[in-house]
Amino acid sequence: MVLPPVYGEPYPQDLWETLNQQRIQQGLLALEIDPVAQKAADSHAKYLVQHRVLSHWSGSERVLDRYRNLGGTALAAGENLGVGETWQDVFTAWLESPSHRDNLFSPQWRCGAISQRPTGDGRVLMVAIFTSSRWVVHAMEVQGQNLLLEGRVDLRGDLGKSPPVLRMGSQFFEPEFLSSQVPSLGFAQVRFLLPLPLRPQVVFLQVGGENADSFLSPDASSSWACESSL
Repeated sequence: MVLPPVYGEPYPQDLWETLNQQRIQQGLLALEIDPVAQKAADSHAKYLVQHRVLSHWSGSERVLDRYRNLGGTALAAGENLGVGETWQDVFTAWLESPSHRDNLFSPQWRCGAISQRPTGDGRVLMVAIFTSSRWVVHAMEVQGQNLLLEGRVDLRGDLGKSPPVLRMGSQFFEPEFLSSQVPSLGFAQVRFLLPLPLRPQVVFLQVGGENADSFLSPDASSSWACESSL
């Protein structure tokens, strides 16, 4: 099992391992670490401790807003909050709450992150963010009138189905796989070459030959961000 890197406050690795073990036992995917979700969780935990509140709101933003504004790649995101003497106390409370438990064991989540911060009164505050991200951008480069896009796509649960494709309008673009075969873990390094659009528009990533799983949205300066859904 891949352990998460440490960001900001000490990361509750035992909680992460426990959660993934229970997800696997229920036939669900283990959650991968989403670095952007980690930044969003750390930032929100700091905000909550500073303002001495427990809220899914940070100013006018909820979890998906905070996550996307940091460059997150998911179209869907969820969040659990809790305060307790230990992480075990918080995790137990989540398991006993139907809505929090649904977040922990939702089949739509593929990635996530957890942050903890001391509250100043001997307890810890926990922020867990879950995302549906399938895509991690590794490189983007404008080559003349084309855009070269390289990254990692999550194919877990879709191995053997149709390969991922990008759809821009009525055009479809197949990837170049950067290794001869998709590893058994279900993650593939791919490269797409597509014409640089003349104006901002949405480019969808489809996995498994079904509905769009992700989209790329260029801004007016031709910088790109990737976002993914269920």
